[in-house]
Amino acid sequence: MLGFKIRNNSQNFIKNFFSKQIHNWIRKDPDYHRAFMLLFDCLPTQIQDELARKKDLIFIKMDGQFASTIEADKKKSIILIYEDLLKLFKGPRFPQGVAVLAHELGHILRNHAKRHISILDSQFEADQFAIEVGFEEELIDFLSDNIDKGDCKIRLENILVNK
Repeated sequence: MLGFKIRNNSQNFIKNFFSKQIHNWIRKDPDYHRAFMLLFDCLPTQIQDELARKKDLIFIKMDGQFASTIEADKKKSIILIYEDLLKLFKGPRFPQGVAVLAHELGHILRNHAKRHISILDSQFEADQFAIEVGFEEELIDFLSDNIDKGDCKIRLENILVNK
């Protein structure tokens, strides 16, 4: 399946994710599907189990820049995927796009919607999550390529200082 070996303990999480009708747009596009398979394969089993138990994880394609996370309620988390991120999945910067997905999952798994921390601190924590699941180089590349946008410069500096 697209060159990825799926760990047995992750098959239920992945099967459930892709069986949702709302994710047909991911399943039907080979580049999008490959990006999500890479992300999910990098997640430790305990994180996949936590997502499966605690969250109805929904990804929605929309217009905008890269991605955003919304906590709809206690059981539902929504990640909005924008056209800029989808374009990354279609080209040579594909791994950077997966790093952005990992970063967005970090917001969910670090419970940023429920904690009272600054937006910048939540960005740092989500970056750290992406690094912990194996996307440090790709995240650094993404932030470097987008240094003039939003908080990318300070986030990049934070990663490099703490390396």
